[in-house]
Amino acid sequence: MKTINGQNFWEKKDILEKYPISERTFFTRIKKYKSQFPQTLMNNKNSFWIIHETIINDIFKVIKRPKKNEIIRWKKWIKTIQWNIFGNVRPIETNVVGNLIMMEFLFKILNNKFGNDREIGLFYCIEDNKSGNNQHSHFLINIELNQREFELLKDEVFNTFPNHFFEKYKTSFSMDGITYSSKTLGNDSNRFGFLSNKIVTT
Repeated sequence: MKTINGQNFWEKKDILEKYPISERTFFTRIKKYKSQFPQTLMNNKNSFWIIHETIINDIFKVIKRPKKNEIIRWKKWIKTIQWNIFGNVRPIETNVVGNLIMMEFLFKILNNKFGNDREIGLFYCIEDNKSGNNQHSHFLINIELNQREFELLKDEVFNTFPNHFFEKYKTSFSMDGITYSSKTLGNDSNRFGFLSNKIVTT
């Protein structure tokens, strides 16, 4: 990253580190968008592109979710989403299948309440308990809610799932909340997933 006159600009290596794209896709996006932004935001300096931090998501955000076996791309992809809720469910004695059912039911609650007028995305990752027996689930939710809607949803989750944590994703979490929720991502492709009411395309 370069700082020029107090402004932060991202270079190709920064983009490829954050976004789940190839070098070829980087240049394809550059070609597509370079005429849409002024040189003050997007410029080619000595054969090296620099892009202002305020427009990188507009250019490089990947809408299409990665394939299940593309773990590195998954780890990058979930960091490009604006998560609004952070939580986990810790049932007393539940296996992987039971956790999958709970995540599907949580998504059903979200979709039934809000799916008609807004987009919903739920990423989950299932982790072994410290005892080594049974599992619990971590999740991140992308949904726009006002405070009243959040409180009503939190009450319903409280009444549905025992031993849970369900809070707004705070700015202070930065990437730590995402990293914590996905720390076992890749151990088993059956233990993570993304549920959405939107048909995602490129």
